Amino acid sequence: TFQPQNEFIVELSDQTGNFATPVELGTFNTPQAVYSFPLPENSSGNNFRIRIVSVNPQIIGTPSQAFSIATNPELEGDLNLFACAQLSSIELPQILPAGGTYAGDFVDGNTFSPSSSGSGSFEVSYTFTNPQGCSAQLTGIIQVDACTNLQEVVQVSQWGQLLQINSKSTHPEAFQLYDLQGKLILNIKATGQLDSVNLMGLPSGLYIYQLSGKNLNQTGKVFIR
Repeated sequence: TFQPQNEFIVELSDQTGNFATPVELGTFNTPQAVYSFPLPENSSGNNFRIRIVSVNPQIIGTPSQAFSIATNPELEGDLNLFACAQLSSIELPQILPAGGTYAGDFVDGNTFSPSSSGSGSFEVSYTFTNPQGCSAQLTGIIQVDACTNLQEVVQVSQWGQLLQINSKSTHPEAFQLYDLQGKLILNIKATGQLDSVNLMGLPSGLYIYQLSGKNLNQTGKVFIR
């Protein structure tokens, strides 16, 4: 016979089903049909068990059948982007684990359409559900700019893509090209006057360039088609 104010402790085994060092999930005094208790963070495995322990009198209940605990997946990647409105579509960054779903205005599959969205800020998301049915979501903002006054990249016969640099008042001596995450893509030191840069082989998208030289320190955007 249990005492009127008896306490019942709900314990969780380790992932092998062993109760040598159980985790206390919670307590209750009055038995009822359903109780809810939070599980410890980062618990995962296939052979957990639960048991109920009575304090007065001291009785250890029969452990439950083994069950699995799955955690929400951890997503890796970044959905924050900058794009020019002239682009018909851009491929959204790959987020890991793969196999999830992108969503948002002007999103089609794994692409976003800046030409359809026009200038502005647009939220996109990526949702992934693991085989155990646990989900996680990552969100980001795509900044779409009109991209006027850009230094144009032109196609020049078989020599590929060239960035033309025209300057009458000063002579650029160095050229650096960065992606939108700040990674240095090109670093060119000119031995003479720098009037063009070959961009062949670079992925399409928007980059930040910096020109430097005597009395010159200029930055801007360059768009590669």
